Amino acid sequence: MRTHSIFGYELLIKQWTPDGWRLPKSFVDIDLNVNAKLLVETTKILGKKVQYCSVNVSREQLMDTQMAKAIIKSQVQLYPTKLVVELTEEQGPHQYCDSKLVPYLRKFMEHGMQISLDDVGTGDNSFESIHSFLPLASELKFAL
Repeated sequence: MRTHSIFGYELLIKQWTPDGWRLPKSFVDIDLNVNAKLLVETTKILGKKVQYCSVNVSREQLMDTQMAKAIIKSQVQLYPTKLVVELTEEQGPHQYCDSKLVPYLRKFMEHGMQISLDDVGTGDNSFESIHSFLPLASELKFAL
């Protein structure tokens, strides 16, 4: 059934440049406090306007307590809309083993979120490296 309305949003931070709004060279370089604040402010505005809202999160961001709290707060603000946490391939300055990431992903799921593995086949998201995340994922996005 066509409703001629927007079904969902994907939140992706951009920065102002002399050429207009552009993706940053590295999402990891964006201050996590800024990222967390923008996520909470944006999801508060979106409210219950769509059926789902997704946000890209790097391993580095996932392990940051403030960002994790912002993600949970965003789901609370969006409820009953689902927040989809898309784990990206972007590498940060620290390397985190899967066993450290899984509890964070499970906590998000306990708050009603879904987990998506973004850009599988590139960067840190090689198919071999995501095995421990597969039971948690509701979606895999392959880079072609």
